[in-house]
Amino acid sequence: GGVLAEGMVSRALAGSCAVTLGADSSITRKDMGIYGFVASADGEKFIHAEIKGSKIDFYKLGESLSKLLIDQGAKELLSEL
Repeated sequence: GGVLAEGMVSRALAGSCAVTLGADSSITRKDMGIYGFVASADGEKFIHAEIKGSKIDFYKLGESLSKLLIDQGAKELLSEL
């Protein structure tokens, strides 16, 4: 579920290998945490967010993290690259 949730973040932000974004997840017995970031090419601007929940809801967690990043301006930052 972690890799799928991480991929969800990249797809939601229209990520590719050419943009500076990332997502990482950690999974325990019942829960999952996922962290994501978007940065400008020069590193001057950096947006990040983290969310935790049931690992069963990995897709929703990926969507929610994407929304948090978008709400902080990730789409605008990526459009500058």
